[in-house]
Amino acid sequence: MTEDLIAALAVARITRLLTEDRVPVGWLRDRVKRGAWSRHDASRAMHEEPYLVELLECPWCMSVWVALAVFLLLRHLPGWRVLARILAASYVTGFLHGHFD
Repeated sequence: MTEDLIAALAVARITRLLTEDRVPVGWLRDRVKRGAWSRHDASRAMHEEPYLVELLECPWCMSVWVALAVFLLLRHLPGWRVLARILAASYVTGFLHGHFD
């Protein structure tokens, strides 16, 4: 149970890093989104986002893929548990800071 909670919190933290945080990958996310828009099929409705842009802006969408990666890493690379704990602690700290500051 504890390991599942740590994994879930690690998923939440990684998802936030990929979809919202500027540091460390915000510049890369923005570059990928610009590239996706530049290759977007002009025949599609203008209100329809490229799938990659939607994935990078939607925590709900991204979390499925992050969860898959986290659970595979935890199963096949036990040493990854230390990083999962660090990510979980980071997420809890951010959550508490946002709610009690």
